[in-house]
Amino acid sequence: MASAQLQSMSLDLDRGAVCGQLCLHTGQALAIYATHLNHMDIDGMRLAEAEALLQHWLCKIKPASTIVAADFNQQRRRDYAPAEWELLAKGMAERGEPEDDGVCASFESHGFTCSLDFEANRNW
Repeated sequence: MASAQLQSMSLDLDRGAVCGQLCLHTGQALAIYATHLNHMDIDGMRLAEAEALLQHWLCKIKPASTIVAADFNQQRRRDYAPAEWELLAKGMAERGEPEDDGVCASFESHGFTCSLDFEANRNW
């Protein structure tokens, strides 16, 4: 029989995350995180929130299989055509936001892959 544990955690003063740890009927462990990073990236706030989640994962969880379901509030250049990116980058510059906040690279450096990077017949 499968079992589950839930944990909530603080990422900073305003944001948090929930982690569900599952033990599947096969005996395999699975962790699922859910969060929504800040919509403003003041002084690297989003990266700090992401690093807090990754630190929790590294220190307390780290099963072989982990899913992070999140709104990172940051577009990635590689997901857009050049003309589309130009418009997005202009808006980021007007708001004083970085084009790349480092969140994606941080997750990738820990072995995570964005769902947009999987080849599939459909994305839903």
